[in-house]
Amino acid sequence: MESLHRNHVLIVEDDDNIRRFVSINLERNGFTVTESALGATALQSLAATRPDVVVLDIMLPDIDGFEFCRKLREIDPYIVIVFLTARGQDLDKIRGLELGADDYIVKPFNPLELIARIRTVLRRTQHAGGPHARCSSLARSGLIWMLTSYLNLTV
Repeated sequence: MESLHRNHVLIVEDDDNIRRFVSINLERNGFTVTESALGATALQSLAATRPDVVVLDIMLPDIDGFEFCRKLREIDPYIVIVFLTARGQDLDKIRGLELGADDYIVKPFNPLELIARIRTVLRRTQHAGGPHARCSSLARSGLIWMLTSYLNLTV
């Protein structure tokens, strides 16, 4: 891997037990983790935390995970998005992937499988967008302006 390790994961999950369980497993496997129980808080933290991967639940209390995915994809087309959700219907999986998710895992899940899938997507995307392309894309997309605009619309 390059000198810039892509190992920062943002977990957006309202269930404290699941969020903590995922966080512990990721940290034990060398990932840096940021947690958020709310979608709006997670969107606000993007500029400061700059995660490489977002593990995202669909049924959040404040914003639908599908909508979060759509907004996140507009802000950063290179960030890795993995849905981790109880919604296992085929139409939900298809919708999530069509909105831009890189993977979709249904609860209950094996944490080792989640880690393997995250590593696989990071490995596959290491050179496709890479951290340098991602940084310039973030600058061009006006990450701060987009986040500010979103927050002003919903506050």
